[in-house]
Amino acid sequence: MGPQEDQFRTTFPIPAKDVAEEMSLRIYWSPATWISLVSATAVAMMSRSRIGALVAGATAAAGLVIYWASQWRRLKKTAQYNAVTKQNDRQNDALHQQADELFHQRCKEEASTLRRFIDLKITMEKVIIRCRDFTPKIQKTKTLIDTICFEVTDQLQRLAENQTLLRQPGNQLTEEERQALEDQQTRQQDQIDSAYRALTDMQLQLETMLAPHEPSTVANNRLADTIAQVQEEAEIARRVRQRIEADNVAAILSEPTATETNGTITPEVTEEDS
Repeated sequence: MGPQEDQFRTTFPIPAKDVAEEMSLRIYWSPATWISLVSATAVAMMSRSRIGALVAGATAAAGLVIYWASQWRRLKKTAQYNAVTKQNDRQNDALHQQADELFHQRCKEEASTLRRFIDLKITMEKVIIRCRDFTPKIQKTKTLIDTICFEVTDQLQRLAENQTLLRQPGNQLTEEERQALEDQQTRQQDQIDSAYRALTDMQLQLETMLAPHEPSTVANNRLADTIAQVQEEAEIARRVRQRIEADNVAAILSEPTATETNGTITPEVTEEDS
């Protein structure tokens, strides 16, 4: 099973089409719209002349335009809020589906790990949705949350595939090859654990930053530091993942052992890499 579809992987920027659809639906189903239309229809039906009916219709239309123009900013904010909420739900449904598939593949530990990430993601989204003001910093934070959760999902899927290979009785792996795959599993699991700790730290700082009774300057700075740290770790993980995907199993088994620096995994640089 491949990575999640791109449409689920990010919330921001909000597609203009989604916002426009939300605004159209709210305008269409609003009592203000229907009351104006019904009133104009009633006046037109009671009018003895065609001109009177046209005047009633024009008056109702002008009234609606003026009303919704005055409500436009609030309407757009509400539409953005609804669009973000729906996208979050679509993302979480897709991630839960991945967790269920991992469980059915007999990878219960990986499924449990993914559900922990989903729970943390949902908790952070509730904090973000509460503020209803999607500033650039909030958008950047939410995009980072999405990216990490889906990257972790891909990583867990690769762990599950390797486990399936290791469990197969006739996989014809040598002891050296088996050990190399197990070492690779360990490195990937360390990256996943690091990502979860970083998200947990980000959650605490995000709640502090958005709390109305707390000064936000210090929390803002801490959140920015955490975002920078997670982005750096995500970039390292991305480079390692690309290297792994670029080679077949034999090439993976023969590549140099990774070393660990400052709690993150960094491949050793060989003369050929230089």
